Amino acid sequence: MKEIFSPDGYLDNELPEYEYRESQLVMAEFIQDKLIENQNGIIEAGTGTGKTMAYLIPALKYALSHEKKIAITTETKALQKQLVDKDIPAAQKIFKEYLGLDFKFALCLGSSNYPCRRRFERFLKKGSFEKSDMKHFERLSSLFKEKRIFTFFDAEMPGHLWEEIGRDSETCDQQRCPMTTICPFQAARREWAQADLLVMNHYLFFSNIASGKSYLPVSEAVIFDEAHSIESIASRQLGFSIDHDFLINLLQRFYQRGKYGIINNFKSIKLHDEAIHSVEIIAKESQIFFEKMREKFHGAETVRRIITVTNEGRNLTEQMKRLIGILELAEQDFEEEDLRIEFDPARNRLIAYCESLISFLNLSYENYVYWIERSDRELLGNISLTGRPVNINEIMRQEVLSFYESSIFVSATLSIKNDFSFFMSTIGFERGSGKVLDSPFNHKEQMILYICRYNKSS
Repeated sequence: MKEIFSPDGYLDNELPEYEYRESQLVMAEFIQDKLIENQNGIIEAGTGTGKTMAYLIPALKYALSHEKKIAITTETKALQKQLVDKDIPAAQKIFKEYLGLDFKFALCLGSSNYPCRRRFERFLKKGSFEKSDMKHFERLSSLFKEKRIFTFFDAEMPGHLWEEIGRDSETCDQQRCPMTTICPFQAARREWAQADLLVMNHYLFFSNIASGKSYLPVSEAVIFDEAHSIESIASRQLGFSIDHDFLINLLQRFYQRGKYGIINNFKSIKLHDEAIHSVEIIAKESQIFFEKMREKFHGAETVRRIITVTNEGRNLTEQMKRLIGILELAEQDFEEEDLRIEFDPARNRLIAYCESLISFLNLSYENYVYWIERSDRELLGNISLTGRPVNINEIMRQEVLSFYESSIFVSATLSIKNDFSFFMSTIGFERGSGKVLDSPFNHKEQMILYICRYNKSS
């Protein structure tokens, strides 16, 4: 590490803005040791340490010398982009010129961030868009021709249009799709499989755990940047949240009086009528149920914890099960590809909603906290039901700390008075150690604190 980080070292020679910091070298050596020893590590490094290069360089050296795949996960997509657009290319140049090594890296995003060629062409044929939107579709057509892989970031397209052409995991049938060979998402997944370094965000990392690790390639080690945020993000991604508005919108996809709905495609008149009747009953029962949930709030409160099992909502779940059964009987009416694309995701979402509602009513998971929430203080604010794990330590211990050969946690704020005990207990940390590094900045000399005088007029 010294030949890379020291004064007149590789970084100093290649990066004009580089400044030697002893704490950066110490951090890099600490991470290198943990990776080589297959140990877990926690490191708190103050502002200005140069944390990114301090974990990136040893991670890459380890991956290449031991033929391992390493995942780096950070808090946001913006930080991912900074890594793949700036920091990793800088590291790649140093590895090529000074170490004679090259590596492959890949940006990993959720599948909805990639375009679907088939949905794009179908949407163009429908023509249900404004004339002013054509400039976006022309750009997208060019991207399909010029790039094997591109994402929402590259398309620079308004969100409401991307929803029409972005990949939908529930409608994608890659085995039967004639465009699989030119699909940007499938190309991205092939790139992930071949990469030495994967760059993702915490939301995707924990969503992958929730899906049984079926989405991302397996890595031997993982480095968590901005690790202070993983508890809240993990709890959110591993839990569930459902609301009344979503259910009503979902029911309208099946049937809405006077408008087209999935049920209109039923060939059996008997099943058609039963399904419509079931949708109407679910709509009424959901109104009754969520009104009862609303009555649990006192005054202006917007959040209320649920600690006892309730019989409310049983009629609603029974009717939802009944509709799911009718959909299974009518499934044979949706063999055509265009019909299947609408039918499968709507049915799957109804099943998932029903399962989450049953879990909420029964308080099914011991380690979960359950609550109801009103979107605002208005009487008719949308009601949501949420269940999330109280502690993630056992999940982290099983799915991360025991699964990977090495897990490294990096942030500027992880300790309490230089003690990692609280963070360690939160994530179930074991098989490793931590280190605290002070910021290299001389705050007394390099900071000015301004205190505004109170002014009533402001």
